[in-house]
Amino acid sequence: MRRVTHPGDGQGGWGGQQGGWGQPSYPQTGGFPQQQQQAQYGGLGVYSGGPPQRPNRGPWLVVGIIVAVLVLVGGGLTVFLLNRDPDKGAAPATSSAPTTTSSEETTKSSAPPAASCEAHAAKWTCVAVKSVGFGYDVPDTWKPATPTSVGVVEGLPDVKLIGLATYGDYKCGGKGYNRGNTGAALLPKGDAGATAKDIATKLSTQYYKSAPTSNAVVGEPKEITLPKTTVKGMLVDSVITTSGNNCLATKGSIRVLVLQSTDNLHVFMANGDLEGGATDAPAAVSEADLQAMVDSVKPLS
Repeated sequence: MRRVTHPGDGQGGWGGQQGGWGQPSYPQTGGFPQQQQQAQYGGLGVYSGGPPQRPNRGPWLVVGIIVAVLVLVGGGLTVFLLNRDPDKGAAPATSSAPTTTSSEETTKSSAPPAASCEAHAAKWTCVAVKSVGFGYDVPDTWKPATPTSVGVVEGLPDVKLIGLATYGDYKCGGKGYNRGNTGAALLPKGDAGATAKDIATKLSTQYYKSAPTSNAVVGEPKEITLPKTTVKGMLVDSVITTSGNNCLATKGSIRVLVLQSTDNLHVFMANGDLEGGATDAPAAVSEADLQAMVDSVKPLS
Protein backbone atom coordinates (compact mmCIF):
# COMPACT_ATOMS: atom_id res chain seq x y z
CA MET A 1 0.00 0.00 0.00
CA ARG A 2 1.10 3.63 0.37
CA ARG A 3 3.78 5.17 2.50
CA VAL A 4 2.38 7.33 5.26
CA THR A 5 4.00 10.10 7.28
CA HIS A 6 2.41 11.97 10.17
CA PRO A 7 4.03 15.38 10.83
CA GLY A 8 2.66 18.03 13.18
CA ASP A 9 -0.10 18.00 15.79
CA GLY A 10 -3.82 18.76 16.05
CA GLN A 11 -6.39 19.94 18.59
CA GLY A 12 -10.13 20.35 18.68
CA GLY A 13 -13.29 19.72 20.64
CA TRP A 14 -16.78 18.20 20.33
CA GLY A 15 -19.36 20.95 19.90
CA GLY A 16 -17.13 23.76 21.08
CA GLN A 17 -14.08 24.43 23.18
CA GLN A 18 -13.22 22.43 26.22
CA GLY A 19 -13.01 24.22 29.52
CA GLY A 20 -9.71 24.70 31.36
CA TRP A 21 -8.93 23.28 34.85
CA GLY A 22 -7.95 26.10 37.01
CA GLN A 23 -6.72 26.25 40.53
CA PRO A 24 -9.19 27.61 43.10
CA SER A 25 -8.41 31.05 44.49
CA TYR A 26 -9.02 32.18 48.00
CA PRO A 27 -9.40 35.72 49.51
CA GLN A 28 -6.34 37.04 51.32
CA THR A 29 -6.52 36.50 55.01
CA GLY A 30 -6.84 39.80 56.86
CA GLY A 31 -4.22 40.81 59.40
CA PHE A 32 -4.98 41.78 62.94
CA PRO A 33 -2.71 44.20 64.88
CA GLN A 34 -1.12 42.70 67.91
CA GLN A 35 -2.53 44.07 71.11
CA GLN A 36 -0.36 44.65 74.12
CA GLN A 37 -1.79 44.35 77.57
CA GLN A 38 -0.09 46.00 80.54
CA ALA A 39 -0.92 44.77 84.00
CA GLN A 40 -0.65 47.25 86.87
CA TYR A 41 -0.27 46.25 90.45
CA GLY A 42 -1.32 48.45 93.28
CA GLY A 43 0.22 47.39 96.57
CA LEU A 44 -1.51 47.58 99.94
CA GLY A 45 -0.36 50.29 102.27
CA VAL A 46 0.97 52.63 99.54
CA TYR A 47 0.79 56.25 100.52
CA SER A 48 1.64 59.46 98.76
CA GLY A 49 2.28 62.96 99.99
CA GLY A 50 5.05 62.32 102.46
CA PRO A 51 6.24 59.52 104.70
CA PRO A 52 3.58 57.16 105.84
CA GLN A 53 2.21 57.45 109.31
CA ARG A 54 2.18 54.39 111.46
CA PRO A 55 -1.46 53.58 112.23
CA ASN A 56 -2.48 52.08 115.55
CA ARG A 57 -3.90 48.70 114.47
CA GLY A 58 -3.43 46.77 117.65
CA PRO A 59 -4.18 43.05 117.84
CA TRP A 60 -6.56 43.16 114.86
CA LEU A 61 -3.54 43.70 112.55
CA VAL A 62 -2.04 40.39 113.57
CA VAL A 63 -5.35 38.59 113.07
CA GLY A 64 -5.83 40.17 109.60
CA ILE A 65 -2.35 39.18 108.46
CA ILE A 66 -2.84 35.56 109.57
CA VAL A 67 -6.20 35.31 107.75
CA ALA A 68 -4.76 36.83 104.55
CA VAL A 69 -1.84 34.39 104.58
CA LEU A 70 -4.16 31.41 105.03
CA VAL A 71 -6.41 32.54 102.16
CA LEU A 72 -3.51 33.09 99.77
CA VAL A 73 -1.84 29.79 100.58
CA GLY A 74 -5.09 27.85 100.38
CA GLY A 75 -6.04 29.42 97.03
CA GLY A 76 -2.64 28.76 95.49
CA LEU A 77 -2.72 25.15 96.58
CA THR A 78 -6.20 24.74 95.07
CA VAL A 79 -5.07 26.21 91.74
CA PHE A 80 -2.02 23.96 91.66
CA LEU A 81 -4.04 20.84 92.34
CA LEU A 82 -6.64 21.71 89.68
CA ASN A 83 -4.12 22.60 86.94
CA ARG A 84 -1.52 19.95 87.57
CA ASP A 85 -0.87 17.65 84.59
CA PRO A 86 -0.56 14.09 85.86
CA ASP A 87 1.37 13.04 82.68
CA LYS A 88 3.69 15.99 82.59
CA GLY A 89 6.87 15.14 80.75
CA ALA A 90 5.25 12.55 78.44
CA ALA A 91 4.92 13.28 74.70
CA PRO A 92 1.46 14.53 73.69
CA ALA A 93 -0.80 11.90 72.15
CA THR A 94 -0.95 11.94 68.34
CA SER A 95 -3.68 10.72 66.00
CA SER A 96 -2.89 7.73 63.80
CA ALA A 97 -5.30 8.96 61.10
CA PRO A 98 -3.44 10.39 58.03
CA THR A 99 -3.79 14.08 57.35
CA THR A 100 -4.47 15.56 53.93
CA THR A 101 -3.12 18.95 53.01
CA SER A 102 -5.22 21.49 51.18
CA SER A 103 -2.81 21.37 48.23
CA GLU A 104 -3.35 17.62 47.89
CA GLU A 105 -7.12 18.09 47.94
CA THR A 106 -6.85 20.79 45.28
CA THR A 107 -4.74 18.54 43.06
CA LYS A 108 -7.18 15.65 43.34
CA SER A 109 -10.26 17.73 42.66
CA SER A 110 -8.74 19.62 39.71
CA ALA A 111 -7.46 16.62 37.73
CA PRO A 112 -9.41 16.28 34.45
CA PRO A 113 -11.01 12.93 33.74
CA ALA A 114 -9.26 10.83 31.14
CA ALA A 115 -11.16 10.03 27.97
CA SER A 116 -11.81 6.30 27.55
CA CYS A 117 -14.04 3.90 25.65
CA GLU A 118 -14.69 0.19 25.42
CA ALA A 119 -14.27 -1.94 22.32
CA HIS A 120 -17.35 -3.63 20.89
CA ALA A 121 -15.75 -7.10 20.82
CA ALA A 122 -12.90 -9.17 22.21
CA LYS A 123 -9.50 -8.79 20.53
CA TRP A 124 -10.39 -5.24 19.49
CA THR A 125 -9.08 -2.00 20.96
CA CYS A 126 -10.99 1.27 21.32
CA VAL A 127 -9.06 4.41 20.29
CA ALA A 128 -10.43 7.46 22.14
CA VAL A 129 -9.95 10.70 20.19
CA LYS A 130 -10.90 13.20 22.87
CA SER A 131 -10.30 16.36 20.82
CA VAL A 132 -12.64 15.12 18.08
CA GLY A 133 -15.21 13.82 20.54
CA PHE A 134 -15.53 10.14 19.59
CA GLY A 135 -13.83 6.80 19.86
CA TYR A 136 -13.53 3.95 17.37
CA ASP A 137 -12.39 0.31 17.46
CA VAL A 138 -9.57 -1.44 15.61
CA PRO A 139 -8.38 -5.07 15.77
CA ASP A 140 -5.64 -5.76 18.32
CA THR A 141 -3.15 -6.20 15.47
CA TRP A 142 -3.49 -2.48 14.68
CA LYS A 143 -1.21 -0.04 16.50
CA PRO A 144 -2.41 3.37 17.71
CA ALA A 145 0.09 6.10 16.84
CA THR A 146 1.48 8.66 19.29
CA PRO A 147 -0.99 11.42 20.25
CA THR A 148 1.06 14.05 18.38
CA SER A 149 1.04 12.18 15.05
CA VAL A 150 -0.89 13.92 12.27
CA GLY A 151 -1.88 12.70 8.81
CA VAL A 152 -2.28 15.18 5.98
CA VAL A 153 -4.83 15.10 3.19
CA GLU A 154 -3.25 16.43 0.02
CA GLY A 155 -5.40 19.12 -1.55
CA LEU A 156 -7.26 19.76 1.73
CA PRO A 157 -4.83 21.63 3.98
CA ASP A 158 -7.46 22.30 6.65
CA VAL A 159 -8.04 18.58 7.22
CA LYS A 160 -5.59 17.19 9.78
CA LEU A 161 -6.04 13.53 10.68
CA ILE A 162 -5.31 12.72 14.33
CA GLY A 163 -6.04 9.77 16.62
CA LEU A 164 -4.25 7.57 14.08
CA ALA A 165 -3.78 3.81 14.01
CA THR A 166 -1.91 1.66 11.48
CA TYR A 167 -1.61 -2.01 10.59
CA GLY A 168 0.89 -4.21 8.78
CA ASP A 169 4.03 -2.13 8.31
CA TYR A 170 6.46 -3.59 5.78
CA LYS A 171 9.36 -2.67 3.53
CA CYS A 172 9.46 -3.19 -0.21
CA GLY A 173 11.81 -1.75 -2.85
CA GLY A 174 13.52 0.37 -0.19
CA LYS A 175 10.29 2.12 0.80
CA GLY A 176 7.93 1.76 3.73
CA TYR A 177 4.29 0.69 3.37
CA ASN A 178 1.46 -0.47 5.55
CA ARG A 179 -1.69 -2.48 5.03
CA GLY A 180 -4.16 -0.07 6.58
CA ASN A 181 -4.64 3.10 8.57
CA THR A 182 -7.33 5.08 10.35
CA GLY A 183 -7.71 8.67 11.53
CA ALA A 184 -10.11 11.37 12.70
CA ALA A 185 -10.53 15.09 12.16
CA LEU A 186 -12.57 18.01 13.47
CA LEU A 187 -13.83 20.56 10.94
CA PRO A 188 -16.12 23.59 10.98
CA LYS A 189 -19.80 22.95 10.40
CA GLY A 190 -20.68 22.32 6.75
CA ASP A 191 -22.15 19.85 4.27
CA ALA A 192 -21.42 16.42 5.77
CA GLY A 193 -22.03 14.45 2.56
CA ALA A 194 -19.93 16.72 0.32
CA THR A 195 -17.12 16.73 2.88
CA ALA A 196 -17.08 12.94 3.12
CA LYS A 197 -16.89 12.55 -0.65
CA ASP A 198 -14.19 15.18 -1.04
CA ILE A 199 -11.94 13.54 1.58
CA ALA A 200 -12.51 10.04 0.12
CA THR A 201 -11.64 11.27 -3.38
CA LYS A 202 -8.45 13.01 -2.28
CA LEU A 203 -7.20 10.08 -0.20
CA SER A 204 -7.96 7.56 -2.99
CA THR A 205 -5.49 9.42 -5.18
CA GLN A 206 -2.94 10.16 -2.45
CA TYR A 207 -2.63 6.68 -0.97
CA TYR A 208 -2.27 4.80 -4.27
CA LYS A 209 -0.45 7.32 -6.45
CA SER A 210 2.79 5.28 -6.49
CA ALA A 211 1.11 2.83 -8.88
CA PRO A 212 1.72 3.53 -12.58
CA THR A 213 -1.97 2.89 -13.14
CA SER A 214 -4.79 3.36 -10.65
CA ASN A 215 -8.53 3.87 -10.77
CA ALA A 216 -10.83 4.97 -7.95
CA VAL A 217 -14.59 4.53 -7.90
CA VAL A 218 -15.97 6.90 -5.27
CA GLY A 219 -19.57 6.30 -4.25
CA GLU A 220 -22.23 8.84 -3.39
CA PRO A 221 -22.84 9.85 0.22
CA LYS A 222 -25.42 7.77 2.05
CA GLU A 223 -26.97 8.44 5.43
CA ILE A 224 -26.41 5.88 8.17
CA THR A 225 -27.28 5.60 11.85
CA LEU A 226 -24.53 4.42 14.16
CA PRO A 227 -25.43 1.05 15.73
CA LYS A 228 -26.97 1.21 19.22
CA THR A 229 -27.30 5.01 18.98
CA THR A 230 -29.51 7.63 17.38
CA VAL A 231 -26.48 9.43 15.89
CA LYS A 232 -26.73 9.86 12.13
CA GLY A 233 -23.88 10.46 9.69
CA MET A 234 -22.94 10.50 6.02
CA LEU A 235 -20.77 7.64 4.71
CA VAL A 236 -18.80 7.44 1.44
CA ASP A 237 -17.09 4.28 0.17
CA SER A 238 -14.27 4.29 -2.36
CA VAL A 239 -12.72 1.26 -4.09
CA ILE A 240 -9.30 1.64 -5.72
CA THR A 241 -7.62 -0.75 -8.16
CA THR A 242 -3.98 -0.50 -9.26
CA SER A 243 -1.40 -2.17 -11.49
CA GLY A 244 2.30 -1.87 -12.27
CA ASN A 245 3.68 -1.77 -8.70
CA ASN A 246 4.36 -5.16 -7.12
CA CYS A 247 4.88 -3.56 -3.70
CA LEU A 248 1.45 -1.93 -3.67
CA ALA A 249 -1.97 -3.49 -3.18
CA THR A 250 -3.87 -4.21 -6.36
CA LYS A 251 -7.15 -3.39 -4.61
CA GLY A 252 -7.93 -1.18 -1.65
CA SER A 253 -10.85 0.53 0.02
CA ILE A 254 -11.36 3.84 1.81
CA ARG A 255 -14.40 4.64 3.94
CA VAL A 256 -15.10 8.14 5.23
CA LEU A 257 -17.80 8.82 7.82
CA VAL A 258 -18.80 12.38 8.74
CA LEU A 259 -20.97 13.16 11.78
CA GLN A 260 -22.44 16.58 12.41
CA SER A 261 -22.85 18.29 15.78
CA THR A 262 -24.12 21.76 16.60
CA ASP A 263 -20.91 23.53 15.63
CA ASN A 264 -18.65 21.00 13.90
CA LEU A 265 -18.15 18.12 11.50
CA HIS A 266 -16.53 15.04 13.05
CA VAL A 267 -14.67 12.90 10.51
CA PHE A 268 -13.60 9.25 10.69
CA MET A 269 -11.56 7.55 7.96
CA ALA A 270 -10.60 3.88 7.53
CA ASN A 271 -8.37 2.57 4.73
CA GLY A 272 -7.22 -0.95 4.00
CA ASP A 273 -5.56 -3.12 1.36
CA LEU A 274 -7.98 -5.78 0.17
CA GLU A 275 -5.80 -7.67 -2.32
CA GLY A 276 -2.26 -7.85 -3.71
CA GLY A 277 0.90 -6.24 -2.40
CA ALA A 278 4.35 -7.63 -1.64
CA THR A 279 4.58 -11.38 -1.23
CA ASP A 280 6.04 -11.05 2.29
CA ALA A 281 3.60 -8.32 3.38
CA PRO A 282 1.24 -8.97 6.30
CA ALA A 283 -2.24 -10.30 5.53
CA ALA A 284 -4.65 -7.97 3.76
CA VAL A 285 -7.53 -6.26 5.57
CA SER A 286 -11.01 -7.72 5.22
CA GLU A 287 -13.96 -5.59 4.12
CA ALA A 288 -15.84 -6.89 7.16
CA ASP A 289 -13.19 -5.40 9.46
CA LEU A 290 -13.31 -2.05 7.65
CA GLN A 291 -17.07 -1.88 8.05
CA ALA A 292 -16.82 -2.94 11.70
CA MET A 293 -14.48 0.01 12.31
CA VAL A 294 -17.05 2.40 10.83
CA ASP A 295 -19.87 0.82 12.85
CA SER A 296 -17.80 1.09 16.04
CA VAL A 297 -17.63 4.90 16.06
CA LYS A 298 -19.26 6.25 19.24
CA PRO A 299 -19.40 9.71 20.85
CA LEU A 300 -17.39 10.02 24.04
CA SER A 301 -19.43 10.84 27.14
